[in-house]
Parts: sequence; C-alpha cells; structure tokens
Amino acid sequence: METAMAGEKLLEVAESEVVIEFKPGTKCRSTLHLRSLHPSSAVAFKVQTSSPAKFHVNPPAGVLPPHASAALHVILRPQPHPPTAFPRSPSDRFLIKASLSSDRGDSAIPSHAHDVKLKVAYVGPFLLRHAAALGDAAAVRHLLRRQPHLLPLLPPEAPATPAAAATPKGWTGVHAVAAAGELEELRRMLEEEEEAAVVEVVEARDAEGRTPVMVAAGKGQQRCVRELVERWGAEKDARSRDGRTALYRGASNGDVDTVAALLEMGADAGIATARGRTPLDVARDKGHVSRSHVIPSHHSFIKLSDRTLLD
Repeated sequence: METAMAGEKLLEVAESEVVIEFKPGTKCRSTLHLRSLHPSSAVAFKVQTSSPAKFHVNPPAGVLPPHASAALHVILRPQPHPPTAFPRSPSDRFLIKASLSSDRGDSAIPSHAHDVKLKVAYVGPFLLRHAAALGDAAAVRHLLRRQPHLLPLLPPEAPATPAAAATPKGWTGVHAVAAAGELEELRRMLEEEEEAAVVEVVEARDAEGRTPVMVAAGKGQQRCVRELVERWGAEKDARSRDGRTALYRGASNGDVDTVAALLEMGADAGIATARGRTPLDVARDKGHVSRSHVIPSHHSFIKLSDRTLLD
C-alpha cells in the first residue's frame, strides 16, 4: 500500500458544510459530493459525526478510484424540536477521514489520514417563519443571507432588530409550528402522533408554562388556535405560570379575530392572572376597550381600529 505524505490532500468535498432543510418530525436530507484527488491510487474514506444518534450517513465508508467522484447522503432522523441554535449548529459536526487504499478495497484508515471537517447549517422556510415568530431578527438575517429567495415568505411584522429576549426554551415542534401559523404542518405532525400521545403533545408546556394554544394565540395565529381546540381537544382555558390564558394573550394584543375565535369556542373571559387581571382588564389598560362603555366583567369588549367585538 502506498502511504500519504503528511498534510497531503487526498479528498475534495464540493460543499463547505452540511446544509439541512429542517422540518420537525420528518427525515431531512443533504447530499455531499466527494472527489478523489490522487492521480494513481484509490482513496479510502470514512465518515464520523459528533451526533450519531441524530444522523445517518450512506455510505458511511468506501473507496474511490483515482479522480473518481461519489455522492454521500446525510439523513437527519425525525426531530420533534427545532434546533436550539440556527442556521449554524454549535454542536453538530462531520469528519471525513481519507487515506490511500490498496486495490483490494481495504477501507481501513491509517493513523496519518487526511481529514475534511464540515459544520452543519439548518435552513429552510420552517426555520425562517419560526425565527420570525420568536422575534429572533439575527437568525432571520442569517437565514435570508443564505436563502434570499425565501424573503417573500417572511411575515410583514417580522422584527428588523435583534430581540432583547433569548429564544424561548422548552418549545416542542407543535409549539413552533403553531406560533409560526404553519397550519398544514401542524395537522401533519398531530396526525402522525399515536392517538394515546396526542393529549400530551397538545398540552405540552414550555419553560414558561405555555401550551401550543397559548403561543398561537399570542402570535395571532387564530387558525392554529381553532385547529388545536376544535379538532385536537386542547384546553382553551389553560393557564401559564403567570396565570395568563390564551384569551388573555389575544386581548392583550387587541387581536379581535383570536379573541372572537376563543370566545366562540367557549373560553372563559373571567379567568384572572396571578395578579388578579382578567382579559378585559388588560384590553382596557392597553386601550383596546372603548372607555365610553361600561361592561360587566364576565363580558369581553375589544376594539381594534374601527372594529368592535362584544360576546
């Protein structure tokens, strides 16, 4: 077997990183294109990853004839949660080790192998909407820098400056798609759940005690609110750690459509927060209630522009 000179480059990878178009709950794929750089000997390669529980690589090892090329398929196994950081992952890495191989197809990698290191980037429409829903302007900018063609998908109310708060912790995939208004993706995710697990999924809590219904209501995604409550039986009057309900969040935003949907589905407008404030109280304090009207506390009266709602 020939030996490789120290530092000799034996293998070229066309891609500078592993780019994953992320969607929760589905297999996400990426392809790497390898090319042997040696003019006369076969090059053996072996792929290693820092996250073997998450990624499947096909083939994980092989031998390339001189100047030959091959495709390497990377599969991200279905993940229920969005990446904690994106586009660039701080923890996911790939290492492709290469060395000269014998004609027998021996793919063992000797100790002086040439290494190609690749980082992982998570991109795609789902993460763009997710970042916008979280108010993570830095992530939005980085995603659009990589994929400018996704700009038309960006919600018009997306933030122009970085959010002061950190990305919420403890969100499930259902939290994320509900907050982003991804109705079809929400349906698909829940339809694929086992029937016995659906209740647990739709009532999952994040670090602040918010359910998917609450985050959807807070983002004005009333279609996702209806889907979760009417079809999947989500609790419409659930309260987060601070006692806020989905109705309270909609009222705080002056969101007529979300408030109307929740009241129509029987949400209780009299539930108060830990500080004793009802949805009507917060709507009045923020100027969404006409002060020329006196309304019993068990009613909700929300005014947005020239629109008025009284249950």
